[in-house]
Amino acid sequence: MTNKVNLTKDLVQIGKDLNKTCEDVVTLSKDTFTVCSDFVEKCFDSVQNWFTKELNNA
Repeated sequence: MTNKVNLTKDLVQIGKDLNKTCEDVVTLSKDTFTVCSDFVEKCFDSVQNWFTKELNNA
């Protein structure tokens, strides 16, 4: 019986660890997404500024 209890405890612990890992991955993905969107926004702004300058100089 003790083995079953220990096994259950181990499985619960593994479940918690996996859950934590998943949360970390989700957080990392959100951070990465934020960094990427900021980058895209900056690029878009730069391109837009360049076009505006070129149009004004034309």
